[in-house]
Amino acid sequence: MRGELRRAPAFRAALYLGCGILLADMLPAPGGLIPVPLLRSLFFASLLLLRFAAKPAAGSLAPLLCLLTGLFLGARDRTSLPTLPEALLGERVLLTGRVEEILSSDPRQLRLLLTDASAGNGASFAAVPGAVRATLARTALPAPGIGTKVGLTGRLYPVSGPRNPGEYDLRRWAAANGIAGELMGRSPDTLVVLDPSPASSLRARAITPLRRHLLDLIERMIGGEEGELLKGLLFGERGGIARGVNDDFIRAGVAHVLAVSGSNVAVVAGFFAFLFYGLGRALRSALLALALVAYMLLAGAQPPVVRATIMALVAIASVAAGERINPLNALGIAALLILAFGSQTLFDAGFQLSFAAVLSLILLYPSLGSAIGALGGKSCRFVRGALRVMGVTAIATLGTLPLTAGVFGRISLIGIVANIVVVPATGLSVLLGGVMLLLAPLWGAVADLYAAANWGVLRFTLLFTHLCAAPSWASLDTPWFRPIHTLSFVALLVAACSWGNPERFRKALIAAAALVLLSRTGPSMPAGPSLRLTMLDVGQGDALLIGTPHGAHLLVDCGPASPASDAGRETILPFLAREGIDTLDWLLISHGHSDHVGGLRSLLSSGRVRALGAPAPLARRLAAETGREVIPLSTGDVIDADPAVRCHVLWPARGISPGSDGNDASLVLRLQYGSTGFLLAGDAGMGVENVLVRHFGTFLRAECLKVAHHASLTSAGDEFLAMVAPRIALVSAGRNNRFRHPAEATLARLRARGATVRRTDLDGATIVESDGSVTAIGR
Repeated sequence: MRGELRRAPAFRAALYLGCGILLADMLPAPGGLIPVPLLRSLFFASLLLLRFAAKPAAGSLAPLLCLLTGLFLGARDRTSLPTLPEALLGERVLLTGRVEEILSSDPRQLRLLLTDASAGNGASFAAVPGAVRATLARTALPAPGIGTKVGLTGRLYPVSGPRNPGEYDLRRWAAANGIAGELMGRSPDTLVVLDPSPASSLRARAITPLRRHLLDLIERMIGGEEGELLKGLLFGERGGIARGVNDDFIRAGVAHVLAVSGSNVAVVAGFFAFLFYGLGRALRSALLALALVAYMLLAGAQPPVVRATIMALVAIASVAAGERINPLNALGIAALLILAFGSQTLFDAGFQLSFAAVLSLILLYPSLGSAIGALGGKSCRFVRGALRVMGVTAIATLGTLPLTAGVFGRISLIGIVANIVVVPATGLSVLLGGVMLLLAPLWGAVADLYAAANWGVLRFTLLFTHLCAAPSWASLDTPWFRPIHTLSFVALLVAACSWGNPERFRKALIAAAALVLLSRTGPSMPAGPSLRLTMLDVGQGDALLIGTPHGAHLLVDCGPASPASDAGRETILPFLAREGIDTLDWLLISHGHSDHVGGLRSLLSSGRVRALGAPAPLARRLAAETGREVIPLSTGDVIDADPAVRCHVLWPARGISPGSDGNDASLVLRLQYGSTGFLLAGDAGMGVENVLVRHFGTFLRAECLKVAHHASLTSAGDEFLAMVAPRIALVSAGRNNRFRHPAEATLARLRARGATVRRTDLDGATIVESDGSVTAIGR
């Protein structure tokens, strides 16, 4: 390995540069103080020094220069990330901009990428730095032309960070792609074309229209699920792939084929190399390079395809110059070019997965390939070929395993078997699809034959992937996976690769054991002397987890569920697993509306729930539906979960009419810990609030209020807020929900009382913690 690094100066430079970018993300480095020209000069000076690193002075100075370059590049890019005007967040705005790309277009919705955007709501109007993704209801909306200037109306939001602690942070991806925010519109009259003439850029006038034409051609010639899959394979267009199909590919461990990457570029390179066969070496190399760059641009120039294209160009240049190809150095050159023009790409999941897979193959496959090649006999040729495919798949899967576990929260147990079939099948589909698109304008009848053959290959791929994903054991959920587990895995992998070196094997094994022990540290949910309330982001619904000082856990409501999603299964259970929470001492259902009770069945089937409570009328219904004992709760009851915390039931009143499970029959709870109070108002309306004020008076006072009914117009009345006097107000609401929650008038009342408002639609999950005397927002 040390020898390989000496022969790959670009890879070493990329390592140092990446370390500097990582440091910039952790430290408050003064990136704005270093001018861009000086940064570039520093960067190229470090590369020159690395080229002559055999000299002692250069060898010691070059790593430091590369590290500093990464530090200041990362700090500069981090501080210059596009952000939306704060006054417009969550507001209904008019957004104008040019259509850079049509991200997806189906009967349900239209998704656009806009640049040169400005936004305003009458009170203020400002330029939006960076691009904006717009999602609009498709009813009666035609797709505008690429490069045209349009006006849209909808609600403006920042790009989602991790919705809940431990989830994937989409802001990293957005930062790498210069995206500042998202606009969501519902009504069918939200789009108006302001200027039909396209922008003058090459991308707007040539690349994007050609991409759109090719995608439309696939839709006409193949269509259906098969056509959507081919769009993903050829051009990385995944907007039309059904959620169930996408889940099948993830569970089967073959989701990587949906991102245009090395295998696609290899197929395209092989096809054009065959097409240009017979031309002179220089001309053939130039045409092949142009074809690969054109394909990269048509495929969206995402990090995986950019990485593969740069490596292919380096290989073409090496062959043309008669030099030996060094794949590790080629990988380093790709990383340097990508990071030099966008340091935040380092945090893009596609970049990480692509580079991890290729690096694993470069470092680990040669030994395995030699062992497979040593198998003798002509009869072993087929076996050797099958073993090589399995070996490549196994090594790429192992190399990306930690990232897959962290990003997707799931690893495939059947992936190696599935990849042996799916990778060659999708490679064949890419080849057939490329030939089909080239022949379509020249020889339609033959192109149709290729389309028919490709339809069969694509249909087989879909069926086989579904078959692999069907068993319950096909994949393993990994919500518990943390960064330290990556280090443990790498140490184990080094140990496995050092079997012939006893000393290295022993050290790697000791390091792996130590890291495993460190990874067994307790959950992030504290069991110390504090009360912690986590308002989870479950979309348009409620779910609040309470952790008590002595380690008890209560969950109030469990979010929405629909045929397509389940907050209990997809959000709450993974969160509990990440936090190391095996048992819910209480699950309390505030009332029977689906946005509060939707995830109940998933939670009950998990075996985590000890006690289940609900208002008396609802308790009887839930007991009949679930076969579980449900404890009826009403005014005056006290939930005994922790001796240090008093959990009082303030509402509903005893004797409420049977069958009532609406908003005004909702549980209202007050938690007291030391001198601090939390008031959870469910979905109770102003009428109930006024009754509570008359009945309980100052007992309602609380530092933290979970605002009733998603902060609708019917909640948080002036009299109630005057009595509660909250310093922190929590609002659980889904982005762009059809109920228009939260209401601006309600938010204004909360702010007028001096409350700090946290909303799941803007802020994601929020943690509020109390030590018994002080209550503060933790996230």
